[in-house]
Parts: sequence; structure tokens; C-alpha cells
Amino acid sequence: MPYNQPQNEPHLQHVQVDCVGLGSDYNGVVHFPEGMEDVFTYPNLFATLLEDGSWSEDDLAKVAHQNIIRALRDMEEVRDQVRVCVH
Repeated sequence: MPYNQPQNEPHLQHVQVDCVGLGSDYNGVVHFPEGMEDVFTYPNLFATLLEDGSWSEDDLAKVAHQNIIRALRDMEEVRDQVRVCVH
């Protein structure tokens, strides 16, 4: 199914690629953006962003998973530093 909901794309154009990630936790959400009803729509959004040339595959990999992995590792590092200071 082609992704044809351009109203979702401008929001992504205003963020730095290293500072954003897409989440799938729609728990409690009543209204979904059209074309973004669940994670199965993400490939359509990514294909559109690749086609218009505004995002690279590396950018989308960051948004899809690399940024959150980096953030979690950074948090673990801070946790470990705090643990050393407390003991």
C-alpha cells in the first residue's frame, strides 16, 4: 500500500536526525495520524522520505532504531558513573 499522507512528513523535516525516533507505543491513543495507524505503516513513510531525497537510509536507520540504542547506552553509562560515585 503506498503511503500518501504528506501531512505527517513535515513534522519530521523540523527535527535533527540524531535527536528523534519513531515509537510504536500507541497505548491509550484514541486518534492516530492518517497513514500512521500502526508500525506496519512505517515502511511506507520511510519509502516516501527516501524518494523525496530528504532522508538517507542511514538517517532512517537512526530514526528506526539506532538513536534509541545510543540513548539507552548513554543512560547506562551515566548510571554506572553514578553508581561508582555513590559507593
